[in-house]
Amino acid sequence: MSNHCVTVTAEHRSHCARRIENDRNLISNEVKLLKNSKIKSYEELPLFLNVPILAEALGISESSAYELMRTKDFPTLRIGSRYVVPKEDFILWVDRHTTGKVTA
Repeated sequence: MSNHCVTVTAEHRSHCARRIENDRNLISNEVKLLKNSKIKSYEELPLFLNVPILAEALGISESSAYELMRTKDFPTLRIGSRYVVPKEDFILWVDRHTTGKVTA
């Protein structure tokens, strides 16, 4: 085995270790957000969810909520220059993505 292969393997291991640590930190931050959420039931949600409320309801960061709102099947509604999510559509979306069923 050449030194080059050993060096590449060591660099690769180091890179993988950094990515794993980064992923752990991201997961830890998302768990903290979820635990600190003040929203405990659908009844507490407003009629329309904006990004900060959506992020808090799902226990995700606001940047993740923005990304989610850009996905094709997410029920985003544009009102002027703002994007919101109707509460009822959000509940149906959560049901579809957690159980595979739509509740009535």
